[in-house]
Amino acid sequence: MKTLDGSDAIIFGCATYMGSVSAIFKAFLEKAYDPWVDQRWKDKIAGGFTNSGSQNGDKLCSLFQLVIFAMQMNMFWVGIGDPPGNNWSGGDVTDINRLGTWLGAIGQSNGDQGSEFAPSAGDRVDRKAIWDENRADHTQNGKTAANTSPSRLVKLNSDA
Repeated sequence: MKTLDGSDAIIFGCATYMGSVSAIFKAFLEKAYDPWVDQRWKDKIAGGFTNSGSQNGDKLCSLFQLVIFAMQMNMFWVGIGDPPGNNWSGGDVTDINRLGTWLGAIGQSNGDQGSEFAPSAGDRVDRKAIWDENRADHTQNGKTAANTSPSRLVKLNSDA
């Protein structure tokens, strides 16, 4: 938790299982009681992502859980800000935001393929670079996501 306490922003990430965040991530949420009591993450920038085996997989339910957690921690949630991809006849699975959500990044992995193929190519983008670029003018407490050093932007992926 010390690393997270010292960061300017935290990107939460987890798998979606049965329409909910993973049990591993739920355990993390419960361990975040002390930072909540002490308001140690207040005014930090937050974002998030999730992945599941199905195209939909009820990933939006997981993103809602991440947003609610960030709000309970008094953080500022920032969505991804990408236009939808793969929603026209010339679209492709390699399009950024191919599953079309704005609350956070979502990905889909075929259950019968190994990690070298999952998630799909369109979901394997450098989300931090895009997030920073899209947030260059998003300020809070005089900080921006773009001027937050990479060492102070913590990506928390509890399912890695």
